[in-house]
Amino acid sequence: MNLDKLLEYQSADLELKFMQNEIDTHPLNGKLEKARREFDAAKANLEAYEKTAQRILEINEQSGAYYGDGQKEFAELQKALKECGDSDADKRAAIVSKLEELRAKVSKVEKALGENKKRSDDVIKAYQESHDRGKKFRDIYYDAKKRFDAFKSEREPKIAELTKKRDAMRPNLDPGLFSAYKALVDDGKTPAVVESRTVDNGKTYSCKGCGLSLSQQSKGELLERGVCRCDNCRRIIYKK
Repeated sequence: MNLDKLLEYQSADLELKFMQNEIDTHPLNGKLEKARREFDAAKANLEAYEKTAQRILEINEQSGAYYGDGQKEFAELQKALKECGDSDADKRAAIVSKLEELRAKVSKVEKALGENKKRSDDVIKAYQESHDRGKKFRDIYYDAKKRFDAFKSEREPKIAELTKKRDAMRPNLDPGLFSAYKALVDDGKTPAVVESRTVDNGKTYSCKGCGLSLSQQSKGELLERGVCRCDNCRRIIYKK
């Protein structure tokens, strides 16, 4: 079984994987992902603060209207109290009771409006902070993207060349052998085709991939055919 073509294919395949891994693990790529996450988080916060601000505005409008109506009613009750003679004690008492009740309600509204004002100030501050944070990470993202795109552009011609070279080899590979190779690569065992390692003047052969010794049966196959599968990791092992 001739492995020369598969070894040539593997060489191009490994170089491609190395270059892709270099791109995937580049610090700028990580910086891009972090900036994107931070920007999305800031954007989500802004949307939440906008909804909170809308609710605060609605509460303020409702409370303000209630407060205005209360003040108007308060003025009317005070006028009625002045117009009420001292002889009608029951009527005066009723008006005073309403005034006290209304004063308590208006006081609660005033307090709620004050609290809502503080809440509104806090939301505005938090909104501005999220806006500034979003802008900061948006700028970081575009700066990192510009530099990362330049980094990738430098490697794209070589990647295209290697891909074309590797893919041109594919039709000339033994289907069964390539299927075994592909299964190993998909399982994360790279390189999938490795040279045998020998010690004790050829008495012991081992897999250069996982380092474990071959069984006598696999050793015999390797010596007879020049190729075998590792008993442990199933890599394709060849002997020069």
